[in-house]
Amino acid sequence: VSEARDLDIRAPAFVVGDNNDARVAAAVLADLGIAEVYLIGSLDKLHAHQRILSRSQVGVRFNIMAAEDLTVQAVNVGVVINTENLTEQKALLVDLSYFNFMMRLGYVLDANLLPVQNLLLEEAEKADLRVLSPVLVAKVFTRLWLERILPEEQQLTTQEIDDSWTEFLKTMS
Repeated sequence: VSEARDLDIRAPAFVVGDNNDARVAAAVLADLGIAEVYLIGSLDKLHAHQRILSRSQVGVRFNIMAAEDLTVQAVNVGVVINTENLTEQKALLVDLSYFNFMMRLGYVLDANLLPVQNLLLEEAEKADLRVLSPVLVAKVFTRLWLERILPEEQQLTTQEIDDSWTEFLKTMS
C-alpha cells in the first residue's frame, strides 16, 4: 500500500488465481476502497471465493472471469495482482502480458517470489506499467510473523529484514 499511494481506487482491479492467496489479495483491495474486483481463474473454485468475499465485503462487487477471457476484456483496471505460479502456466503468462486491460498508470504485483527473474513483471516494465516487487509483500509477512513469535527486544529492524531478503534472493539467482 505504501508503494502505491497514487493507485486510482475508483478503477476496478484484477486478482489472478483461484487459491486462498487470491482471496486475501481481493479482500485487501476491497479494504483499500476498490469497489469492483475481478477474480480470474477456474470458475468452479472462484464461485466459493466470490460467496465468501461478498458476505464479508459489503458494497464491493466481486466478479469472476475465466483466465482465457482476459484478452477480450473491455475493462480498464488500475491494478492486477497475480497469485498463480506462471512458470507452469505459459498461456496465462502470455494473456496477462498483453496488458490490454490495464490503465496507463496501472500497477502490477506478482505475489510469487520465485523465480527471481519474473517474466510478468519484466513485461509490465516494458509496457511502462508500474511494478510492485513480491519482496515488498514478503517483507510485510516476515515482520508480522516475527512480531508474533519473537519478544519485543529480539525484533529485527526494517533494514535487517530488507537485508536478509536481499541476501536470500541473491542465493536463488
